[in-house]
Amino acid sequence: MPNYNGVWSLTTQYQYAADWPRFVQSRALVMGSSVGAGGVTDTDFFNIETTGNAADFGNLSTGAYSVSAISSTTRALGFSIGVTVNVIEFFEVQSTGNSTDFGDMAAASRSQATVSNSTRAVAAGGEEGSSTDRMQYVTMASAGNTTDFGNLSGVRQLVAPANSTTRGVFAGGTSSTNVIEYITTDTTGNVTDFGDLAQADTQHSGGGNSTRGIFAGRYNSGSMSNEIQYITIANTGNASDFGDLTAARIAVGGTGNATRNVTVGGQIANGTFVNTIDYITIGTTGNASDFGDCTATKGNGHDSVCNNSHGGL
Repeated sequence: MPNYNGVWSLTTQYQYAADWPRFVQSRALVMGSSVGAGGVTDTDFFNIETTGNAADFGNLSTGAYSVSAISSTTRALGFSIGVTVNVIEFFEVQSTGNSTDFGDMAAASRSQATVSNSTRAVAAGGEEGSSTDRMQYVTMASAGNTTDFGNLSGVRQLVAPANSTTRGVFAGGTSSTNVIEYITTDTTGNVTDFGDLAQADTQHSGGGNSTRGIFAGRYNSGSMSNEIQYITIANTGNASDFGDLTAARIAVGGTGNATRNVTVGGQIANGTFVNTIDYITIGTTGNASDFGDCTATKGNGHDSVCNNSHGGL
């Protein structure tokens, strides 16, 4: 308490400062792209709370596409840095600069779905010459190689992920399935059935907050869609319609903070890759609005976008 002159003691200042909530700005990173021979090294960033264009963050060590990105509050990890390799790299989220080596995956791979809580990141599925059901994890604060986590119910790549603080969710994938499955991130083991998407989807983005998982854009039976679907992560069940993106797109990236989900880049119906960023307000339903643009066109980015205040943190 303050003394009679209204001055706080140093001890009391520290006590109340420790209890005061800290605002963490939601910084999103967009890693790599397929728009370039062998992929590109560029990494963009933007703050989800404010609309506007992305800016340059730094570079990956080599040209990469189908990067699988996930973040803690301090580190952003990219799995499969390259075309089909086993390299994991990381960025320090609150500074700009180039990536640093983190470790290796169990096999050369790409197109995994990544989820995390505040300590552990899990990469699921992907292509290791052919699609795999493998799940593997790392402890984000400690550089090192992956450890086996368990298995998906079938071999899949280009799966859309979502997170809560306890669950990681995996939806759809290239086996032309509408299956949604989940894990408890702090434990190891195989997936459990969650429910179904409206139809079999692939090349769609995942995201959301700790309550809702958001899945946007998709490819199914030779056609693409602007559809956005959602689930309530704590309750198993089928996905529901949320609204629509500003245009039908595939190969999109996505991520969300407590209030907003963003959908980044992708390929539109005429085959053109775009630099578009859309956003929705997660707590409501409705169509997406324009957010801004990336520094360049982005594609094959189903899970190449992450941020430091997503639903798992």
